[in-house]
Amino acid sequence: MNDFFLYLVTGLGFACFFEALPWLISPHKMRDFLLQLSAVNPEHLRYYGFFLLFLGVFFIWLARP
Repeated sequence: MNDFFLYLVTGLGFACFFEALPWLISPHKMRDFLLQLSAVNPEHLRYYGFFLLFLGVFFIWLARP
């Protein structure tokens, strides 16, 4: 397996791990959070998504050797 796929699988594993932590720690609060999130304007959610996307790309760029 070449390095690209190794890093890809590692990154997906980290993403799954960190996405699962809030659900394991406090599922009731996560459900309440999602109910509050459903009331947010979809355009604002899109802006937050773009911001997080670019922030993630920036962090990946910083981690390059």
